[in-house]
Amino acid sequence: MEDPARGIQGSNIVGYDQEVYIVVRSREAVNIGDRFLIFEEVHKVRHPITGRDFGKLYKVNGIAKVTGPKENDVYTARITLSFDAAMRGNMLAPYQEPAPLFPSREKQVKNLTGHILEVPDRKSISGQADIVYLDKGKEDGVDPGDQFVVMSEPNPSTGNRRQIGEIQVFIVKARTATAFVRKSIDTLSKGYAVVFKNDQPAAGVSP
Repeated sequence: MEDPARGIQGSNIVGYDQEVYIVVRSREAVNIGDRFLIFEEVHKVRHPITGRDFGKLYKVNGIAKVTGPKENDVYTARITLSFDAAMRGNMLAPYQEPAPLFPSREKQVKNLTGHILEVPDRKSISGQADIVYLDKGKEDGVDPGDQFVVMSEPNPSTGNRRQIGEIQVFIVKARTATAFVRKSIDTLSKGYAVVFKNDQPAAGVSP
């Protein structure tokens, strides 16, 4: 998603419904009405269990919509959705409307386990609608809509784990996936194991 050739110019800190100026050098055709994700690099990510390098974590700050034609290599845009303050120098990526998911009658079975790779701002989370990042992706067989149960740390006495939450994937990359928390009864932290929920219907995207 990273493209340093695209970025926000002008004011240092901007938010919802503010006008911004953007530079897009990596493609010729940018039209009024085109939307871009505004994002920034947060930090490098290493697997909490293996220490393996998983690249960089990026945070989406909002969505900008092009409102004016190109003048002196700069487009005018307006922030139409804000998750956090955007800043001058934030990068841009083309926005794609998520395809709605629908359940199929066919049950799917996957022998798939992994771990929570990272949580936003490196905090433990517990609330529904929070976001987590997984260490499994498309190359491992993860699809949008897949659900996982989150397991606790092993009990020091028995070694047993218990189910403490459920998450559902909505973005899938080659080696990672982003999921939102559907249910939790305890805090969820990076390094916690996740197991594919095999009693779910097969997921798909609408045509």
